[in-house]
Amino acid sequence: MNNFDGIAWCYDFVKRLVFGDVLDQASAHFLSKIPPGSKVLIIGGGTGRILNDISGELQITYLEKSANMLRRAQKRQSTSVDFEHIDFLDFQAPQKFDCIICPFFLDLFTQEMLGNVMLKLKESMVPGGQLLVADFSHRSSVLLKVMYLGFRALSNIPAKSIPPIQEMITFSGFHLIDSTMFLNGQVFSSHFRHVSN
Repeated sequence: MNNFDGIAWCYDFVKRLVFGDVLDQASAHFLSKIPPGSKVLIIGGGTGRILNDISGELQITYLEKSANMLRRAQKRQSTSVDFEHIDFLDFQAPQKFDCIICPFFLDLFTQEMLGNVMLKLKESMVPGGQLLVADFSHRSSVLLKVMYLGFRALSNIPAKSIPPIQEMITFSGFHLIDSTMFLNGQVFSSHFRHVSN
């Protein structure tokens, strides 16, 4: 299963070298939609760059499987955040969250695995809760896909290609509120709402 410990030390540098600040822009694009006082779950936030872009009185739980990534995230944030060193699929949520943020997290999974991830996301949020997702497009360029495969080899993620993330989110019962593209459609940022049954 994926392990980012070995690349945590250079992750931000390589990300900026290849993408500039585009991935950070995509991750932050819909953060202003989170109402004050919300219980927020951030999954796979890596070195914590997204914490610099969050404002307002929020109750934040931050999940990260990589211990090295988590240590870097903890150094970024001075306000109160509950940091958890755990795989999301092993996480037992003590509460339902009003908003869940997945910054470049869902592309780690195969299409088959993503179904289970989406089910757990729904179980972890309140009915009508928000889901903010920034990730790579299923129809990314050949160059980006080659880079993705290289990254996969270094971090041992199970996915061999970028799954159709937005389509699977919608299929899983989330309503797309808004979406925007970056890098000529290679990266997206989307705002979904949980559709209660």
